[in-house]
Amino acid sequence: MIYKKEESVCRVALGRRYREGKGNKFQEVLSEFWELLGTVCIGDYIPWLDWLGKVNGLYSRAEKCAKYLDEFLEEVIEEHISRRSDGDVSVDNEEQGDFVDVLLSVQKTNAIGFPIERTSIKALILKQIS
Repeated sequence: MIYKKEESVCRVALGRRYREGKGNKFQEVLSEFWELLGTVCIGDYIPWLDWLGKVNGLYSRAEKCAKYLDEFLEEVIEEHISRRSDGDVSVDNEEQGDFVDVLLSVQKTNAIGFPIERTSIKALILKQIS
């Protein structure tokens, strides 16, 4: 279940609240993500024991989590792009603009002086919501 803090962060960063269905799965994957970030991989310290990460399922859990988060954030970005192309949202409209809209605007206008890739946008969104 997404708590009030997470709902607020999702609303500010992603433009909407994620509660039922996709929201529950998203919260579970975020919890898994944080758990994996705190997990020690013995292969990082003793390289010849790296195979233990495959045996104990650490690598497969990380791959599943990364794949889900990548697909979820891709959907969020695509939703925002389609809304922008429909003319529903602009960054100038403070009521509708959110963090994803700002990042897409920066990408479109090249406002920072160098191109920002979609992978970087996903990383920034993930940092914001977690």
